[in-house]
Amino acid sequence: MTRQFRARTGWPCAAGFALVLCLPTHAGAQSLQASTQAATFAESCMSCHGLNGKGQGAIPQLAGKTQESLQGAMTEFASGARPGTIMRIIAKGYTPEQAAALGAYFAQVR
Repeated sequence: MTRQFRARTGWPCAAGFALVLCLPTHAGAQSLQASTQAATFAESCMSCHGLNGKGQGAIPQLAGKTQESLQGAMTEFASGARPGTIMRIIAKGYTPEQAAALGAYFAQVR
């Protein structure tokens, strides 16, 4: 094999290998971005639901509830199936994916 041939074919292989090495990092970055976004959304909940969603007076606690129950509540508020005052308006502002992210965030808070 000539030196020129190896030089020409080695570059794409090296670039492909480098790309494969970056894929898990990219997936991890996406996961970090999603959790950061959920934490940002959760901050808006805390003004009524208390620090880290741990409850505040008559407003229910979010922390420690299951993701499914929190996401279900958001869906019910948004559709009007669950009565509420301000939550009906707030829940309509979130996509189902964002509601799931919020549910996951508060489910892990203890």
